[in-house]
Amino acid sequence: MIESGLSRNVINRACGRIRRIFKWGVAHQMIPPATWQALTTVTGLRKGRTDARETDPVLPVDDTIVDQTLPKLPEVVADMVRFERLTGCRPGEVCNVRPCDIDTSGEVWAYRPESHKTEHHGRARIVFIGPRAQAVLRPYLLREKTAYCFTPRIPNGSGGAN
Repeated sequence: MIESGLSRNVINRACGRIRRIFKWGVAHQMIPPATWQALTTVTGLRKGRTDARETDPVLPVDDTIVDQTLPKLPEVVADMVRFERLTGCRPGEVCNVRPCDIDTSGEVWAYRPESHKTEHHGRARIVFIGPRAQAVLRPYLLREKTAYCFTPRIPNGSGGAN
C-alpha cells in the first residue's frame, strides 16, 4: 500500500476495515477467533515512523471566499453558513436546530442538540448563541417547537422535489 502511494491515513483506515471484516467472520463462525485476535495486535502506522505519504492538513476555507460565496447561496443556506460561523457548531448541528432545543431565557442563548457526535461518551453539548447569531436565527424560530429551523427547499418548477 505504501509503494502504491497511499497515504498513512488511508492505509490505517483500510487496515481497520480488514480487521472489522475478520471480526464479522468470527461472529458468523466463518473463521477461528484466534485469527481476529491476532489481527487486533496489528497497530496502525504512526506519523513520522513510516515511509507512507502524509497528507496536508485540511484547513478552514478562507473567510474572503466564504464572504464571496454567501451572496450566491439561497437565503436559508446562507443563513445556515452565517449561524455556523458565528456559533462554531457542526454542520449537522446547524441542520438539526429546532426551537425546542434552544434556551432563550438568557442574554446568550444555549442550543442543546437532541443528539450529537460525542453523546456516546456521556458528554453534554451546548452551543452558545450570541447576539449576532441570535439575529440570524430569530426569524427561523417562528415555527412549531419541534420543527427544524433551517429547511432549504428547491422552489416549485425548478426540477427538484419539495
